[in-house]
Parts: sequence; C-alpha cells; structure tokens
Amino acid sequence: MKTILKTTFLLALSSLFVMNMYGQTTPDAMNYQGVARDATGNPLTSQAISIRASILTGSSTGPVVYEETHTLTTNTFGLFAIEIGRGTPVTGTFSTINWTTVNQWLEIEMDPAGGSTYTQIGVNELLSVPYAKYAENSGTPGPQGPAGPTGPAGATGPQGIQGVPGPTGATGAVGSTGPAGATGPTGLTGVAGPTGLTGSTGATGPAGATGPAGATGLTGPAGATGPIGLTGPAGPTGSTGLTGATGPAGATGATGVAGPAGPAGAGMNNMQVFTANGTFTVPAGITTIIVEVRGGGGGGGSGNGTTAVGQGGSGGAYGKGLFTVVPGSNHAVTVGAAGIGAGSTSCLVGGAGGNSSLGALISANGGQGGQGCGSSGNGGTSTAPLNMDGFEGFQLFGTGENPGGACGDGSFIGSGGKGNAFFGRNGFKGNVVVYW
Repeated sequence: MKTILKTTFLLALSSLFVMNMYGQTTPDAMNYQGVARDATGNPLTSQAISIRASILTGSSTGPVVYEETHTLTTNTFGLFAIEIGRGTPVTGTFSTINWTTVNQWLEIEMDPAGGSTYTQIGVNELLSVPYAKYAENSGTPGPQGPAGPTGPAGATGPQGIQGVPGPTGATGAVGSTGPAGATGPTGLTGVAGPTGLTGSTGATGPAGATGPAGATGLTGPAGATGPIGLTGPAGPTGSTGLTGATGPAGATGATGVAGPAGPAGAGMNNMQVFTANGTFTVPAGITTIIVEVRGGGGGGGSGNGTTAVGQGGSGGAYGKGLFTVVPGSNHAVTVGAAGIGAGSTSCLVGGAGGNSSLGALISANGGQGGQGCGSSGNGGTSTAPLNMDGFEGFQLFGTGENPGGACGDGSFIGSGGKGNAFFGRNGFKGNVVVYW
C-alpha cells in the first residue's frame, strides 16, 4: 500500500519557513506552505488531507524528538499552510528541541484521503532560520577575553581541479588562392560592423615575366705596350652600358570572395535590484534590458474577535519583459509598498499593496487587502509581456490566522499579510530588478 501511494500522490513543495517575531517574544512555531498534487502533477484542489510533521535529530534517519499532525483542506489551487509547533502533538515537546548543538531534520508525510495512513514525501535538513531559536535562550555575553597566542600556520591545501576547457570553434574552409595583381586604390573606410569569421586565403598569382637584359657596352681597344719605365697614369674608366627596358607588369588577379559576417556576441551579466523608489540610468553602450517587477502584497483583514477570522492579504502581481532602451536615458523606479493590516476587531478590510513599475515600460499591480471576516479578495495583475497574477489570500481557518497569498511568481517578495480574528498583519513590499 505504501508503494502505491508513493506513485499515486506527489507533493509539490513550494515551502517557506519563517520565524515570525511578535514584539520581543519568539514563537514556538514555524510556517510551512506547500501544494498537494497527484501523480500526474495536477493539484489536489479543495480536498481534505492529513499532514504529519516530524523533527529528526542528528540525520535524516535519526530518532524522532518531536512529532505532530494536522488535518486541513487545500484551497482551489491545491495550496495549504500549517504552523509546525502548533499542530496536534504526538511525540515530544516543540519548545524543548535542542537547536544549539545538534543538526535537526524535518520529515513531512501526507495522507491525501485525510486519514492516518501517511506516506513520506521528503526529509530535509533545517538550516539557518530554525536555529534562531537559540537566541531566545542565550544569555548576555560577558566582556571580551584577552587574545590567545597565534596558532601555527596550517598546511597549504591541494590545488583545486582545473575546469574543463570550452569547445574550440570550427575553422572555416580555406578558399583557393587568387592570382597576385597590382594593388588597387584604397577605398573609403566603411562603417565598422561585427567581426565575422576569417575568410579563406586567395591563391597566389603567377610571377610576371623577367624583362630582357640590356646590351653590354663596347670594350675600348688595348693601348700599345710601351717601354718599361715609369708607371703611367691609369686610363679612364670605360662608360657603362645602357640598362635594358623593364618588362610589362602582369595583370591584376581577381579579389577572393569575403567570408560572411559572424553574429555579434550577446549576454546579460549585470543586475540591479531596487527595494525602494529611485532612478535607473541605462549604462553606456547598453540598448537592451530585461526587467522584472513585483507588486506589493495586500494587508490582512480582521475578524470579529470570536467566531470569524479575516482573510489573508492577496499577493502582488509579477511581470517580466525585454525592452529596447537608449544609453544614458533615465527611468523612474517605483517599488510597490506593503499593504497595511486591518486594525481592531470589526471585520475590516486590509490595505491594498502598492504598484511597482519602471517608467512607462512595465508595471505590476499590488494585491488587494484581505477581506474582513473571511470573504474573498483578488491578487494583483500585470500587463507585462510575461505576467502572472498574485495569489488570493487564504481563508482556510475558522479561528487562528489565515496566511496571505504569494506573489504571482510564487515568491515571498510581494506576498500578502496574515488575516487574524482581531487584526490583520501588514503585507510585504514588492521590488524591481533590471538585467543588462
């Protein structure tokens, strides 16, 4: 039976752990959010399920130090949320878990029928956030002690493995060599284009014929032999013969065909993140940018303090697009503010999240505030080339708190605030990210 369940049901974990702080007290609980899916990847929508969460100490197969169960119903997207530490305890006490010296692991199991026949979905090590629990019990540090003596230098570690070299591009074919001719006049310099592949080398033309040698001048007649006596002066040097005519130049060879121009390289290696209003100036030489925008999350709604709980605020929209820009131009950046949670206990609506935009190029609207006493509300929308509406805030519980909806891309940035029976929580602000 366990094998059948593992192949029949899947849990798409889009989880987020948050240690929420209320005032100066750290709560004994962790938020956990996920999407329940069947074996074909379809969400288990509006379905009663059971979740069992266990804390394993030391390793993924270590002993269970704490275990609890939750019975709940997924929403219309298959999404569910629990607070680990506030479920129905089965083993141990959450507040006594040792977070300080031992690594802890979280095991999640599910029964999609809402019973107690659980199937393990996964085991993951808890990293930084849960261990903030240690700070709740730590004492005030004493004065800094004197510095100890410097220890001996450690041995030099081995050199890391050299990375794999990239592949060498293919070499273009060598064309035939054209005949060498006279150098033509230099043409006007054209507009510089992208560097293309190296064209083939033309064949070498034949050498021109050598002109005939000039005729040799006549030799003067030899003088008569005189009597031996004093050496006479040297005779004059005979004239140099005429230089032969230069042979005609060979014809100019045809110019070889130029290779095709190669495509210009492209890539986006830079990024600027805006979490507050400002101005983006397009860097020199940049004509194309990619922009992501996330609207602010709506604030949570309030209930009546007894039987009704306010809805969680809806998430802001997500948008993304590729745009052509002018180098040096300025674009105003607006970051959507977080929606304010509803006050008092009168079924009030939470404040809407602010809109995020980069000038007139792209925008994403903020999510609506959670409705009072649990009625419905919508997430933000976007008109970007790629756009995703924000998730609606939760209205799962009759008491306690309703989580806010996620941003359109499922992220925590721009998500809605929690709804409460007494007052709503503030949403989370959006952001703007520019790539070039």
